[in-house]
Amino acid sequence: MIKFCRLGFHVGNFFQRYQSWVQFQNLSGLHIPAATVSGMDDNAIKIYTRQERELIDSDPLPVVGIDLREGLKELELGSLNNLPTNKHYIIFSASHPNGPVGITLDHTLICYESLLGDMMDLHLNTKSAFFYTDRNYNFDYPKAMQFVAFNGTSRQHRVQFAEWLPKLPYQNFVFRLNQQDLGLSANHLDVMDFSHTGLDLAQWFESSAQHTQNPNLHIVGRIPDRMLNQAYFNLVLETDFDFATHMITEKVVKPLMMGMPFVLASTAGHLSVLRHMGFKTYDSLWDESYDLETNNAQRLQQVFELVRDLGQFDWHQHRAELLQVGQHNRAHFLNLGPVFDQDFRAFETAIQQLERTHPQFNQDAAQV
Repeated sequence: MIKFCRLGFHVGNFFQRYQSWVQFQNLSGLHIPAATVSGMDDNAIKIYTRQERELIDSDPLPVVGIDLREGLKELELGSLNNLPTNKHYIIFSASHPNGPVGITLDHTLICYESLLGDMMDLHLNTKSAFFYTDRNYNFDYPKAMQFVAFNGTSRQHRVQFAEWLPKLPYQNFVFRLNQQDLGLSANHLDVMDFSHTGLDLAQWFESSAQHTQNPNLHIVGRIPDRMLNQAYFNLVLETDFDFATHMITEKVVKPLMMGMPFVLASTAGHLSVLRHMGFKTYDSLWDESYDLETNNAQRLQQVFELVRDLGQFDWHQHRAELLQVGQHNRAHFLNLGPVFDQDFRAFETAIQQLERTHPQFNQDAAQV
């Protein structure tokens, strides 16, 4: 059995869920876990972020963990450049690759649904403050706005989409980018007041919520239901768009949890991933073929054209179908056990394979 310690936030949540999964497996028979969590044990594998190069260099163990909090796209930032080649790296990624991964180091890749799990922990646990959030989308028509989009960071595809906004035949939308509303002002509808801050968004959230137990969770957990219920659909401009990974973040989880219609601008095939997980999308109501377009510029253009055309969509006529999809997605969060089961089985298989190919990691004295 491999021991881990020094867990960051997301990886720590992964191991908490893994331990609960092991307990469930033990209900029907003895299940020996492939890994466990210890305290700050010298013999346990320590998990570092990509910024902690000096600690990685000085770690005496032949294997270390790397926490790619933002997923595999961190590889573009040189996360693994020039790391010692005499170690084996267990890389925890919050995204899944949809093609070859260019990691030349000796490594084991562990992919898991980080933010999906975190959002479920926040919103479906009665011990969490966010359980008491209103997560219901209402289908009362007409709506004041065509769509709502809110984004923290000015990524290239979001900036490009913002430049196209004047071309839309309607201008009743909310498009928040880097704390600014580029369409209608919706600050009065949000749960946080953006109008007086010039700080970094994450810092401001934390300073504004110091009285809460977990202020850093406000960024992930916040669902501005009053704002979203003013619009026909949520335009989701995901974090990953031009990198060959699939990462389910809180941005698309929010409309899924609410049962709200959405248009998703993300990496190619992202809608297919959601459907494979058991969620429903809107391919029976409008054209979602953009999800198959592998050219990034063309895919973004097709998303914009769909957003434009939805200005003429008859929401009243299709209300029953939209409601059915929304109710299915809201309910499906209670049936995602097989998705996490798959992640945990893949994790155990990878760890067991590591022990077979690197028997020195399983020495009784070191317990790694």
